Amino acid sequence: MYKKSKEKDGYKYTWSEDTLDYFYRAMFWKAAGELHEEIQDFVRWDCHLEDDETEQDLIDDLYEALGEYEESIKNEYFDDTNTN
Repeated sequence: MYKKSKEKDGYKYTWSEDTLDYFYRAMFWKAAGELHEEIQDFVRWDCHLEDDETEQDLIDDLYEALGEYEESIKNEYFDDTNTN
């Protein structure tokens, strides 16, 4: 799922590769509203809030992590094609 670590400017969440891969792939076959609802349900039922966290904090962070995951996939693909 995810790990949380304390950093200078707050907490950093590290989402599992499986979580990121699942929601990234779901972006291609689910409507945006359906995906958002599934992410909300995932955070609500599968994540454990601590301290002063809110579900919205985790939802926002997961969306940000999905953007970074997409970029890493693109970079990996383009790096691989440029070396051949």
